[in-house]
Amino acid sequence: METKSKSVMEAVDNEIVVSRIINAPREMVYKACTDPKQMAQWWGPHGFTNPLCELDVRVGGKWRIHQADGAGNIYKFHGEYKEIVKNERIVWTFVFEGFPVSEALAILMLEDQGSKTLITITTCLATAEERDGMMKHGAVQGTQQSYERLEDFLTNNDIASRQLCITRLIKAPRELVWEMWTNPEHIKHWWGPNGFTNTIFKMDVKPGGEWDFIMHGPDGTNYRNTHVFQELVKNERLVLTHVSAPKFRMEVWFIQHEENTMLTIRSVFQSAEQLKEVIRVFKADVGLKQNVDKLEQYVTTVPAEKELVIMRQLNAPRELVFKAWSEPERFAQWWGPKGMDVEVRKGEMKPGGTLLYCLKNPAGAQMWGKFVYREITPPEKMVFVNSFSDEAGNTTPNPFMPTWPLEVLNTLLLTEFEGKTTLILKGKPINATAEEV
Repeated sequence: METKSKSVMEAVDNEIVVSRIINAPREMVYKACTDPKQMAQWWGPHGFTNPLCELDVRVGGKWRIHQADGAGNIYKFHGEYKEIVKNERIVWTFVFEGFPVSEALAILMLEDQGSKTLITITTCLATAEERDGMMKHGAVQGTQQSYERLEDFLTNNDIASRQLCITRLIKAPRELVWEMWTNPEHIKHWWGPNGFTNTIFKMDVKPGGEWDFIMHGPDGTNYRNTHVFQELVKNERLVLTHVSAPKFRMEVWFIQHEENTMLTIRSVFQSAEQLKEVIRVFKADVGLKQNVDKLEQYVTTVPAEKELVIMRQLNAPRELVFKAWSEPERFAQWWGPKGMDVEVRKGEMKPGGTLLYCLKNPAGAQMWGKFVYREITPPEKMVFVNSFSDEAGNTTPNPFMPTWPLEVLNTLLLTEFEGKTTLILKGKPINATAEEV
């Protein structure tokens, strides 16, 4: 479907499909669709309010919304979440209480469009007649107006007049850009406009933690700054409050874009007048651009961590793929090179547990290996250290390559779309010499 700046609607079979490009990053849009306090401010047609908005955003969780039209009428909706892929997709059942239609299914999809987001809601009805009835009663117009209110909520109203915002594609992995923002040994080298340096007294990166520092201007003027971290989602989002004058709220979004990072910084001031003043006195708009320029330059000086990444799409659901990795009897059916049998001697599939296995070739030769698990999050993630071993589980060198690292840290990531699973396996040496790396 060709995307446009305004809403696009299709009616196919028993479905109603409405799309729109929202001028905001995907993570921001997802947050607005899953935070009840935010959703209550934009969901529904123009002029409607949501006096009740309860969202238990998890598979099996319930949601309930009551809409008021301003004329004393209350419209009640409820349902259950069936599938959630963070920042990508939400599937839920949808019941309009008192309306003569069966339980419907709604699918919300979010797709990156640079610094913008394509949002699509597909509503699946039981029959074409029910679809036509929903359209007759304004389902399409209501969704289109909800999109308008969503974009207005995220980018307009008075927020637009009191915010500084910049989006830049940083040519570095998201994990590295996050490290540049949260490690004081890095941020002190690039923070601030051109010519500024920093002395950091404290940087406690946790909700409620303080970031206290002095920015030294090129003319010798010192500027004391204190931020308080309000929200952290590792490698995804930082929210801080600048509690020293001038006071403002800063949101930093880290969006993975292939091997790079789409970085968005949004600072929201207390008033449009305050923003105008900091631009007049401190040239904050120019300083923000220079700040990101410095980050972009600094990140190129940090040596990239050597990592092997393997990606494969498998024609199987994610839960089944995860079981193949986490259940010893399944693991033994596929692990290792072709032509070799696998015997699992020990299978403790839990954080701190060990998987000890033996590979046997047709000639009867044996080779032992082990996994030591650090993190297991079914059915999406597994972190483990892989090494060669002896029969007792002691770590041993690679029998074929003496300079092979003794330990390799592996991260397995699984995502599902339309019944297929994308597998990403990342591996890097740990506790290794430069030659082993």
